[in-house]
Amino acid sequence: MLRYWREIMLVLLAVSLYQVWSIYSERVEDRDATIVTLSAEAKLSELQQDALRQAIVDLNYAVEAQRIDAEKRAAQFEEKSKEIWKRYEAKRKEVAALSGNDECQAMRSMVQEAVR
Repeated sequence: MLRYWREIMLVLLAVSLYQVWSIYSERVEDRDATIVTLSAEAKLSELQQDALRQAIVDLNYAVEAQRIDAEKRAAQFEEKSKEIWKRYEAKRKEVAALSGNDECQAMRSMVQEAVR
């Protein structure tokens, strides 16, 4: 009978050791899975930060390009304004030179009436 008890105890010990080993291996697997998950999340976070940095750089380039474009347009507008002013001055001088002409006086009065 002692022999049976010894065999039963050995079987129970083997079952207990198996249970302990399976629990330990599950925990190791869970720990490894957690480490892999955390590593993947950290990598994803790094990629997101890199993408955000690149988006900021791209946005800065776009803003700078728009600023340069606006400066170019302002310069072009200023040049056109100067050109128009020069033409206006030339026409004004031409009209002043012809102001003694009755036909010019008639045109001037028509323009003034149209403006009103």
